[in-house]
Amino acid sequence: MQIYYLQRFWFGDIVNNSDNVQRNLFTMTFEPNVNIKAQIFLNVFSPGMDINTGVVGLAAACVKEYVYLDSNGQEQTVDYTGQAPVGGITATNVVSVTWELMITRAWASAIGMVYYWQ
Repeated sequence: MQIYYLQRFWFGDIVNNSDNVQRNLFTMTFEPNVNIKAQIFLNVFSPGMDINTGVVGLAAACVKEYVYLDSNGQEQTVDYTGQAPVGGITATNVVSVTWELMITRAWASAIGMVYYWQ
């Protein structure tokens, strides 16, 4: 795998003081399609807590979905919604990647890196 370009991305500091999950999405599109290895991770996490409701803060950074071109040139979507969080992907002919930062009763931010390869 020969890396020819690096691209950093991030979710800035986000605060959610409620008991509801706040979903923050960021989609990167690639034109033309590319081969990538990419990852995301939390770089700041400070949980809160509500003693009355018993809710403890949480945060997760993950790949929500990505779209790639199959061997017939048709777009295919790999959606990780409802599955265990996936922190990174390695894929070919990628058209887009949607990243997600989920927060409940916490302060968090996430950063990631995309490695373009041939």
